Amino acid sequence: MLTDAIRYIGFWFSPGLNITAVFYDDDGDIEKAFAWELGFDMIFRSRFTVNLGFGGNAGNYRDSSHFFFNIGNIF
Repeated sequence: MLTDAIRYIGFWFSPGLNITAVFYDDDGDIEKAFAWELGFDMIFRSRFTVNLGFGGNAGNYRDSSHFFFNIGNIF
């Protein structure tokens, strides 16, 4: 069964603030962006890990978002 193979499932949310000083503009703007990610981690009994999530940022000049999927192993 899949439930016998999974050791841990965790949900997480990570908010943040990114402030960048821009020197190539004549005005010397400061860009501000709110960054965030949310997703979940699964650790299997064989120490195999899977991370799946979605994140992005919203700022003065651009908005972006991304999906991510990581697999790995805990030594």
